[in-house]
Amino acid sequence: MRKLFYLLTDSRCILCQKPLVFEHDCRHQLCKKCLEIFTPDKSEFFSTHAGVDTKNVFYDSFMYIQSYAGAAMQLVKLHKQHDNHKVIDLYAEFLSAILNPSCLVYIVPDSLPGKIRKGKCCFSTQLARKLKKRGFNVISGIIKKSAFAKVQKLLNHNDRQNNAQKSFKLTSKLPQISTDCDAVQLVDDIFTTGATINRCSKLLKDFGFKKVFAYSLFKAKF
Repeated sequence: MRKLFYLLTDSRCILCQKPLVFEHDCRHQLCKKCLEIFTPDKSEFFSTHAGVDTKNVFYDSFMYIQSYAGAAMQLVKLHKQHDNHKVIDLYAEFLSAILNPSCLVYIVPDSLPGKIRKGKCCFSTQLARKLKKRGFNVISGIIKKSAFAKVQKLLNHNDRQNNAQKSFKLTSKLPQISTDCDAVQLVDDIFTTGATINRCSKLLKDFGFKKVFAYSLFKAKF
C-alpha cells in the first residue's frame, strides 16, 4: 500500500523538491543528499558559553543537530511560516539519533496562545507525541510559559535573559513524577543565547532533577 501511495502521488524532497526514491527517501521526506546535511554536532556548555560565568549555567551539557543556516533555516521556515506539519516528523527523527531513550525527556513548552495559533504545527505538543511513538518517556506540566511572553528574536542579549526569567515559571500545581531517574533531557528548537534553555534548566533543577542535559535542533549565531 505504501508503494502504491508513492506511485500515485508526487513525492518530492520537502527541501530541494527532488523526486524521492521509495525505499530510502519516503520515510524521511528528504532525499539522501539533503538528509546527510543534518548530522549531530556536540558542544559542551562551557565552550558554548565562552567568556560567561558558568556558575549561572544550569544545564550540564548541550548538543545540537545542525547550525542554523542554509537547509536548517529552510526547514524552520517550512514549519513556522508555511505550517508544514511533516517537518515535526523530521525533528523527531533527528532527535532520536541523539536522545537517550532510557532518560526522561522534557520539551520547552509553548504558551497557550501559541498552541491555539499554531494548531497542528505546535512544536512542543506535536514533538512530544512523535517522540512518545518512538518509545521516549516524554513528561510535561512542570513549566508553563506566559501568555504575554515577548518574541525572543526581537530582543538583545540582556533583554533575552530578562524575558526568559519572566516568561517561564514552575506550574502552580506540580505533577507527581514517579521515577527513580534524577536526570532529564531538555529539548528546544533553536539555541541562540541559551536564555530559554538555561531558564528552563534552572526550573527543572528547582523541581528536583539533579542533572539537565540540554538539546536543540539548531544552534544560531547571535
